[in-house]
Amino acid sequence: MVNAMLLAAGLGTRLRPLTDDTPKPLINVGGEPVILRSLHALKEAGVKRTVINTHYLAPQIERTVKAATQNWPMQVLFSYEKELLETGGGLKKALPFLGDAPFLVVNSDAVWDDTAAPLLRPLLKKFDVTKHDVLMAVVKENTVRDFRQEGGDFRLTKASPKFTRPVNRDQCNVVYAGIHITHPAFIAFEAAQKFSLVKPWQEALAQGRLHGWLYPEKWIDMGTHVGLQVARDWVAETRRHREED
Repeated sequence: MVNAMLLAAGLGTRLRPLTDDTPKPLINVGGEPVILRSLHALKEAGVKRTVINTHYLAPQIERTVKAATQNWPMQVLFSYEKELLETGGGLKKALPFLGDAPFLVVNSDAVWDDTAAPLLRPLLKKFDVTKHDVLMAVVKENTVRDFRQEGGDFRLTKASPKFTRPVNRDQCNVVYAGIHITHPAFIAFEAAQKFSLVKPWQEALAQGRLHGWLYPEKWIDMGTHVGLQVARDWVAETRRHREED
Protein backbone atom coordinates (compact mmCIF):
# COMPACT_ATOMS: atom_id res chain seq x y z
CA MET A 1 0.00 0.00 0.00
CA VAL A 2 1.16 3.50 -0.79
CA ASN A 3 0.28 6.98 0.44
CA ALA A 4 -0.08 10.15 -1.62
CA MET A 5 0.16 13.93 -1.40
CA LEU A 6 -2.32 16.01 -3.38
CA LEU A 7 -1.17 19.60 -3.88
CA ALA A 8 -4.11 21.99 -3.53
CA ALA A 9 -2.80 25.07 -1.72
CA GLY A 10 -2.20 27.37 -4.69
CA LEU A 11 -3.96 30.66 -5.35
CA GLY A 12 -5.13 29.77 -8.86
CA THR A 13 -4.12 33.18 -10.20
CA ARG A 14 -4.01 32.02 -13.84
CA LEU A 15 -7.71 31.15 -13.67
CA ARG A 16 -8.99 34.44 -12.31
CA PRO A 17 -11.74 35.62 -12.15
CA LEU A 18 -13.05 32.01 -11.83
CA THR A 19 -10.94 31.53 -8.73
CA ASP A 20 -11.90 34.79 -7.02
CA ASP A 21 -14.49 32.89 -4.97
CA THR A 22 -13.75 29.25 -5.85
CA PRO A 23 -10.40 27.52 -5.24
CA LYS A 24 -8.89 25.99 -8.36
CA PRO A 25 -9.27 22.37 -7.11
CA LEU A 26 -13.05 22.87 -7.00
CA ILE A 27 -13.36 24.12 -10.59
CA ASN A 28 -15.76 21.85 -12.46
CA VAL A 29 -14.39 19.47 -15.09
CA GLY A 30 -16.76 16.84 -16.45
CA GLY A 31 -19.48 17.47 -13.89
CA GLU A 32 -17.35 17.33 -10.74
CA PRO A 33 -14.60 19.32 -9.02
CA VAL A 34 -11.28 18.50 -10.64
CA ILE A 35 -9.77 17.46 -7.30
CA LEU A 36 -12.30 14.62 -7.05
CA ARG A 37 -11.05 13.21 -10.37
CA SER A 38 -7.58 12.94 -8.85
CA LEU A 39 -8.92 11.44 -5.62
CA HIS A 40 -10.90 8.80 -7.54
CA ALA A 41 -7.75 7.87 -9.47
CA LEU A 42 -5.70 7.61 -6.27
CA LYS A 43 -8.33 5.43 -4.63
CA GLU A 44 -8.52 3.10 -7.63
CA ALA A 45 -4.73 2.84 -7.70
CA GLY A 46 -4.83 1.37 -4.19
CA VAL A 47 -3.61 4.41 -2.27
CA LYS A 48 -4.20 3.93 1.46
CA ARG A 49 -3.99 7.56 2.60
CA THR A 50 -3.99 10.88 0.76
CA VAL A 51 -2.86 14.12 2.40
CA ILE A 52 -4.16 17.33 0.81
CA ASN A 53 -2.38 20.59 1.53
CA THR A 54 -4.62 23.66 1.58
CA HIS A 55 -4.32 27.40 2.00
CA TYR A 56 -6.51 29.54 -0.27
CA LEU A 57 -10.23 29.12 0.52
CA ALA A 58 -9.28 25.98 2.46
CA PRO A 59 -12.69 25.46 4.18
CA GLN A 60 -14.39 25.08 0.79
CA ILE A 61 -11.97 22.35 -0.24
CA GLU A 62 -12.26 20.51 3.06
CA ARG A 63 -16.07 20.55 3.06
CA THR A 64 -16.34 19.31 -0.52
CA VAL A 65 -13.74 16.57 -0.16
CA LYS A 66 -15.02 15.33 3.20
CA ALA A 67 -18.57 15.05 1.87
CA ALA A 68 -17.44 13.11 -1.20
CA THR A 69 -14.99 10.73 0.49
CA GLN A 70 -16.48 10.04 3.93
CA ASN A 71 -17.33 6.42 3.06
CA TRP A 72 -14.23 5.65 1.03
CA PRO A 73 -11.67 3.02 2.05
CA MET A 74 -8.94 5.58 1.37
CA GLN A 75 -8.23 7.91 4.30
CA VAL A 76 -8.09 11.62 3.42
CA LEU A 77 -6.28 14.09 5.67
CA PHE A 78 -5.64 17.83 5.35
CA SER A 79 -2.49 19.85 5.97
CA TYR A 80 -3.41 23.52 6.29
CA GLU A 81 -0.75 26.11 5.52
CA LYS A 82 -1.38 29.44 7.22
CA GLU A 83 1.43 30.79 5.07
CA LEU A 84 2.09 29.26 1.66
CA LEU A 85 5.11 26.98 1.99
CA GLU A 86 5.56 26.34 -1.75
CA THR A 87 5.60 22.83 -3.19
CA GLY A 88 8.60 21.52 -1.28
CA GLY A 89 7.70 23.11 2.04
CA GLY A 90 4.16 21.81 1.77
CA LEU A 91 5.47 18.28 1.27
CA LYS A 92 7.90 18.60 4.17
CA LYS A 93 5.16 19.78 6.53
CA ALA A 94 3.02 16.76 5.59
CA LEU A 95 5.79 14.14 5.95
CA PRO A 96 4.61 12.94 9.40
CA PHE A 97 1.36 11.79 7.76
CA LEU A 98 2.97 10.17 4.71
CA GLY A 99 4.95 7.41 6.42
CA ASP A 100 8.41 6.05 5.71
CA ALA A 101 7.81 4.55 2.27
CA PRO A 102 7.94 6.23 -1.16
CA PHE A 103 4.77 8.17 -1.94
CA LEU A 104 2.93 9.73 -4.86
CA VAL A 105 2.68 13.49 -5.37
CA VAL A 106 -0.12 14.78 -7.60
CA ASN A 107 -0.96 18.31 -8.72
CA SER A 108 -4.68 18.90 -8.34
CA ASP A 109 -4.93 20.57 -11.77
CA ALA A 110 -3.71 17.52 -13.72
CA VAL A 111 -6.43 15.90 -15.86
CA TRP A 112 -6.14 12.42 -17.34
CA ASP A 113 -8.25 9.27 -17.61
CA ASP A 114 -6.77 6.77 -15.17
CA THR A 115 -9.54 4.24 -15.81
CA ALA A 116 -9.10 3.94 -19.57
CA ALA A 117 -5.39 4.78 -19.60
CA PRO A 118 -3.79 4.05 -16.20
CA LEU A 119 -0.98 6.34 -15.11
CA LEU A 120 -0.56 5.85 -11.37
CA ARG A 121 -0.13 2.07 -11.16
CA PRO A 122 2.50 1.86 -13.95
CA LEU A 123 4.41 4.75 -12.39
CA LEU A 124 4.37 3.02 -9.00
CA LYS A 125 5.71 -0.19 -10.52
CA LYS A 126 8.60 1.64 -12.17
CA PHE A 127 9.88 3.37 -9.03
CA ASP A 128 13.12 1.98 -7.59
CA VAL A 129 14.52 3.80 -4.56
CA THR A 130 18.01 2.47 -5.34
CA LYS A 131 17.92 4.38 -8.64
CA HIS A 132 15.44 7.18 -8.12
CA ASP A 133 15.01 10.13 -5.82
CA VAL A 134 12.25 11.30 -8.13
CA LEU A 135 10.40 9.45 -10.89
CA MET A 136 8.18 11.80 -12.89
CA ALA A 137 5.34 11.07 -15.25
CA VAL A 138 5.94 13.07 -18.41
CA VAL A 139 4.16 13.55 -21.73
CA LYS A 140 5.52 14.48 -25.14
CA GLU A 141 5.78 18.23 -25.61
CA ASN A 142 4.17 18.08 -29.04
CA THR A 143 0.97 16.61 -27.56
CA VAL A 144 0.19 19.58 -25.32
CA ARG A 145 0.57 22.50 -27.70
CA ASP A 146 -3.18 23.06 -27.86
CA PHE A 147 -3.01 24.55 -24.34
CA ARG A 148 0.70 25.11 -23.62
CA GLN A 149 3.22 27.13 -25.63
CA GLU A 150 6.19 27.34 -23.25
CA GLY A 151 8.08 24.40 -24.75
CA GLY A 152 9.29 21.33 -22.91
CA ASP A 153 10.67 20.87 -19.39
CA PHE A 154 13.26 18.13 -19.94
CA ARG A 155 14.81 15.96 -22.62
CA LEU A 156 14.14 12.23 -22.48
CA THR A 157 15.59 9.69 -24.91
CA LYS A 158 14.92 6.03 -25.62
CA ALA A 159 18.48 5.24 -24.60
CA SER A 160 18.03 6.27 -20.96
CA PRO A 161 15.23 7.16 -18.53
CA LYS A 162 17.51 9.79 -16.99
CA PHE A 163 16.53 13.38 -17.75
CA THR A 164 18.75 16.01 -19.25
CA ARG A 165 17.99 19.74 -19.15
CA PRO A 166 19.36 21.42 -22.29
CA VAL A 167 20.14 25.12 -22.07
CA ASN A 168 18.06 25.61 -25.22
CA ARG A 169 14.48 24.81 -24.23
CA ASP A 170 13.63 24.02 -27.86
CA GLN A 171 15.60 20.80 -27.36
CA CYS A 172 13.37 19.70 -24.46
CA ASN A 173 10.91 17.11 -25.74
CA VAL A 174 8.82 16.21 -22.67
CA VAL A 175 6.63 18.07 -20.19
CA TYR A 176 6.21 17.22 -16.51
CA ALA A 177 2.68 15.86 -16.01
CA GLY A 178 2.30 17.11 -12.45
CA ILE A 179 2.64 13.60 -10.99
CA HIS A 180 5.71 11.99 -9.48
CA ILE A 181 6.97 9.53 -6.88
CA THR A 182 9.61 10.39 -4.32
CA HIS A 183 10.71 9.19 -0.88
CA PRO A 184 10.62 10.94 2.52
CA ALA A 185 14.39 11.28 3.00
CA PHE A 186 14.67 13.23 -0.23
CA ILE A 187 12.32 15.91 1.10
CA ALA A 188 13.40 15.82 4.76
CA PHE A 189 17.00 16.51 3.72
CA GLU A 190 16.13 20.13 2.91
CA ALA A 191 16.82 22.42 5.88
CA ALA A 192 14.37 25.14 4.87
CA GLN A 193 10.71 25.03 5.86
CA LYS A 194 9.57 26.97 2.78
CA PHE A 195 11.02 25.98 -0.59
CA SER A 196 10.11 24.98 -4.12
CA LEU A 197 10.61 21.42 -5.30
CA VAL A 198 12.65 22.82 -8.17
CA LYS A 199 15.71 23.09 -5.88
CA PRO A 200 15.95 19.42 -4.83
CA TRP A 201 14.91 18.37 -8.33
CA GLN A 202 17.88 20.22 -9.80
CA GLU A 203 20.18 18.44 -7.36
CA ALA A 204 18.67 15.04 -8.23
CA LEU A 205 19.00 15.86 -11.93
CA ALA A 206 22.70 16.63 -11.50
CA GLN A 207 23.19 13.31 -9.68
CA GLY A 208 21.32 11.29 -12.30
CA ARG A 209 18.55 10.39 -9.85
CA LEU A 210 15.72 12.33 -11.50
CA HIS A 211 14.11 10.00 -14.03
CA GLY A 212 11.06 10.10 -16.24
CA TRP A 213 8.38 7.68 -17.35
CA LEU A 214 6.56 8.59 -20.56
CA TYR A 215 2.77 8.50 -20.27
CA PRO A 216 1.55 7.81 -23.81
CA GLU A 217 -2.06 8.95 -23.43
CA LYS A 218 -3.94 12.24 -23.15
CA TRP A 219 -3.01 14.57 -20.30
CA ILE A 220 -4.04 18.18 -19.71
CA ASP A 221 -3.06 20.96 -17.32
CA MET A 222 -6.36 22.73 -16.59
CA GLY A 223 -4.67 25.52 -14.65
CA THR A 224 -5.19 28.14 -17.38
CA HIS A 225 -8.35 29.29 -19.14
CA VAL A 226 -7.23 27.60 -22.36
CA GLY A 227 -6.27 24.40 -20.56
CA LEU A 228 -9.56 24.35 -18.67
CA GLN A 229 -11.57 24.56 -21.89
CA VAL A 230 -9.44 21.85 -23.53
CA ALA A 231 -9.97 19.62 -20.48
CA ARG A 232 -13.72 20.16 -20.42
CA ASP A 233 -14.06 19.49 -24.15
CA TRP A 234 -11.92 16.35 -23.96
CA VAL A 235 -13.77 14.90 -20.97
CA ALA A 236 -17.13 15.57 -22.66
CA GLU A 237 -15.95 13.97 -25.92
CA THR A 238 -14.59 10.93 -24.08
CA ARG A 239 -17.90 10.51 -22.28
CA ARG A 240 -19.87 10.71 -25.54
CA HIS A 241 -17.71 8.01 -27.13
CA ARG A 242 -18.25 5.70 -24.16
CA GLU A 243 -22.00 6.21 -24.27
CA GLU A 244 -22.03 5.45 -28.01
CA ASP A 245 -20.08 2.25 -27.45
